[in-house]
Amino acid sequence: MKKRFDSTAALLALTAAILVAAPLAVTPSIAQTTSPRRTVPPERLRPLRDILQQVLPIFPGQVLKSEQTREANGQPVYRLHILDDAGDILVVTVDARTARIISARDTNLHSQ
Repeated sequence: MKKRFDSTAALLALTAAILVAAPLAVTPSIAQTTSPRRTVPPERLRPLRDILQQVLPIFPGQVLKSEQTREANGQPVYRLHILDDAGDILVVTVDARTARIISARDTNLHSQ
């Protein structure tokens, strides 16, 4: 006696197989969830107001422009353009993590 193919049983088996396999298809692997950026603590950058409190007593003047950027070696820095009392524009580069002044140069645009 031959067993007749039961479409309901086949449909149930297929549904069960999909339900078991579906979580595996959408769960990211460990390699996908672990990245170097997440394992390295975020940089603690000093706020601009702290940087200005450190720099302006040394280089008094009006801040014309400030930008947060990175040096070629990846070091985060603030670059400040300060108009001094003599009318010269100073470009001061400051370490964004420590507030240490890295460099200061006079653009010497003011003719004497």
